[in-house]
Amino acid sequence: MLDSDEHYIKHLSESGMLSGPAQLLPIQQWFFDRVDQGTFAAYQHWNQSFVLDVPPLDIGILNKSLALLFAYHDALRLVFTRDGNGGYSQHYQSDVGEIPLSVIDDPVDAEQQIALFDRWQSEFDIFGGKLCHIGYITSENAPRAKLHFAFHHLIMDAVSWHIIKQDLERILSRAGSKCGEH
Repeated sequence: MLDSDEHYIKHLSESGMLSGPAQLLPIQQWFFDRVDQGTFAAYQHWNQSFVLDVPPLDIGILNKSLALLFAYHDALRLVFTRDGNGGYSQHYQSDVGEIPLSVIDDPVDAEQQIALFDRWQSEFDIFGGKLCHIGYITSENAPRAKLHFAFHHLIMDAVSWHIIKQDLERILSRAGSKCGEH
């Protein structure tokens, strides 16, 4: 089933997988200007997050689905650098690499879940290439699981996360899973 999704993703892509350097977008330049001014005390923690309520998922299928998503959405592969003159640049990684996925196969209460989400969102490293995180929380006897997404604002805005969510839901539903936003 996922092979057809891979074909679907390739078909949708108009320009192919982007790689190499790219100009900063105005909002990205604005962000880095604020970082230089000291406006953001915790600039690594400036992000969008959402949670999907999902049935129990096969981790292999989830990883492959996420790899397809990262291959299609070039911004998910962005890496930022600071040059010797104090300027910033970005480039697209040509390889999807390791998907930033944590799997928690143990029941957690609401307080523990909030602590996990906060930890995952605060571990971003703008210059180390860690700009997003996906967390999958399930337990053996639970009928549903949680899929938590956190993306730094440098790679995700309020409109884009809806598109990411829809694309992942489409891929997972073709693999036999149903998702719902939480």
